Amino acid sequence: MSLDIEEFHQRLTESLADGGHFQQDWQRAAFERVPRHRYAPEVVWEWGGERWRPVVREKTPRRWAELVYADAPVVTRIDEARQEPTSSISAPAAVLNMVTSLDPQPGDRVLEVGTGSGYNTALLCERVGERGVTSVEVDIGLTHRAGLALRRAGYRPHLVWGDGKVGWRAGARMTGCCRRPPCGACRRRG
Repeated sequence: MSLDIEEFHQRLTESLADGGHFQQDWQRAAFERVPRHRYAPEVVWEWGGERWRPVVREKTPRRWAELVYADAPVVTRIDEARQEPTSSISAPAAVLNMVTSLDPQPGDRVLEVGTGSGYNTALLCERVGERGVTSVEVDIGLTHRAGLALRRAGYRPHLVWGDGKVGWRAGARMTGCCRRPPCGACRRRG
């Protein structure tokens, strides 16, 4: 029996809609156009009671899809020695809260601090256009992986490997900032 990953995508979108999480029409349209699984690695992690356990897409595709399309963070990397998550894809409802608070408009310039998987970056590209999105990530591996996922999906935002705590000085003043604001290089539109 083959797995229809799009069915998981549609169910999550409907669940978010039923929960009233889409505050504006563009948000639902963006979620429908940006499948979360394209930004999830082949191995995600779930808590097994005492330790984090890997969930490998190839071995357990249904469980992998359930984790990727749950309205919960997806742990994408852990420090196995300390048994602590070190990277995740934010929960969809949390992502919607961030973009609702930011209220990006077409043509805005947005600085995202913490590219991570590139999922939120893709959603921002859908709204403001890829030329309006600069995303900074401190982890070179995540920067590279997100760049690949974004390019495969047809997005070309400006990705920066660096410390987002100081913003991104090479970009001019941004209209808004997404994640861990405030940072020195961006201001919220008044």
